[in-house]
Amino acid sequence: MLVKRPMRRHVFLYLGATAVAISITTFMLFTSESYEFAKEFVMNDPRVAQVTGAQKSSRVAPFKGFRSTFGDRSGEAHFTFKVDGNRGRFDVRVETEKRNGRWTVIKAQVTSSDGTTTSVTDAGVGS
Repeated sequence: MLVKRPMRRHVFLYLGATAVAISITTFMLFTSESYEFAKEFVMNDPRVAQVTGAQKSSRVAPFKGFRSTFGDRSGEAHFTFKVDGNRGRFDVRVETEKRNGRWTVIKAQVTSSDGTTTSVTDAGVGS
């Protein structure tokens, strides 16, 4: 049986729908309270700054993986941020949890470009 090739307009429709889905997901990520909480932690926590040095820039690394599920009272989120600091480049992985409407950092790890991983918090850093 011969397989028909998709028509050019169908390919453009599929590509357009994919672009719209990625755009909506990205918008929802960058406007979520879980992202804002994790970003604030990475930028302002003195234990992160102790490892990275003064931060020149930080941005989420979507290809390193992220997850965010939450409602009004509970949820969880995991983000990895790329941080450029005075001491080099780092990946900062932040795992958060929301209980009773309040976000808390469960675990945060800083990994340097040479692969050295430092745990900066064990649990309980809240909003």
